[in-house]
Amino acid sequence: MTLITTGSVMLNGLASYVIFAKLRVSNQQMKILLSMFIADALTPALSYPLVIYANFKMRWDLGSHACSYYAFVTSTGGLTTIYHLVLLSWERFCGLVHPYDYDRIISPRNINIALLLAWVLPTVTSALPLFGWSSYVVEGIGTSCSFDLSPISWSGKSFNVFLIIFYFALPMIFIIYFNSSFLSVVFELVRCPCEVRKRFINQLSQHNPLCQASFDRKLAKQMSVLVTLLITCFLLSWLPYAIIAILGIFDKLPHDNPTAISLPSFFAKMYTIYDSLVYCYLDKRLRKALRLLFCKPNTVSSMG
Repeated sequence: MTLITTGSVMLNGLASYVIFAKLRVSNQQMKILLSMFIADALTPALSYPLVIYANFKMRWDLGSHACSYYAFVTSTGGLTTIYHLVLLSWERFCGLVHPYDYDRIISPRNINIALLLAWVLPTVTSALPLFGWSSYVVEGIGTSCSFDLSPISWSGKSFNVFLIIFYFALPMIFIIYFNSSFLSVVFELVRCPCEVRKRFINQLSQHNPLCQASFDRKLAKQMSVLVTLLITCFLLSWLPYAIIAILGIFDKLPHDNPTAISLPSFFAKMYTIYDSLVYCYLDKRLRKALRLLFCKPNTVSSMG
């Protein structure tokens, strides 16, 4: 937990600084990334130290109010990031699949509204257990808190169903659909004759300045890696938690093995590192700006 907390705050804080100070939030995609990196930095900074303390003590002895605070902050951060991943996939999808409508769909006003909803809806959802729909309890090995994963009441079970549908199943469907559609267009462009491809890209650039890349097999491979990593990291982070929640709904949790119940929580906490690593490594603008922070200009130019 110490490594996760330190890595998350440093990586996401650095990425946020680069986007805000160096890239000047140059487009709508960068605006979404900045918002997501801020969420991924704030969540571990505000809540993970409580779990570090509880792990050293080998029990949660901070009381019920601290338990609710920790669970509320971590839940809000995690659910917010899930919606940001959907927004990033949507922006990428519109940029290539619907380029002629990009400026209308991905307008600053629409993105601002979408980002506001990506923060407000998870915050409201995470506050619901504080007002009686489900509850926050100590989970697994007893050093962290979360939604009640083994609810007895219909209130708790219905809340977990709500979470699974609206914060795992539907986001996963949208992420897979948007990214698979994006990839299909990329590979279709790669298969086109070179002159046709260049003419099409030039037409796209008139409507969407982001579509200025030279589409070749190398770029198609890079995009495939990006999409595969995004979907894999999403599933690694949230699928174990979703499975535990489903087992809890049907009273099938392995209560005799508390470690098995706690492990998905730690997988989920890794999302704050996955997101920053994937985007900082695969986004050329972010990668170049990060190099400029640590390397001399002539070194950066020689690195490409």
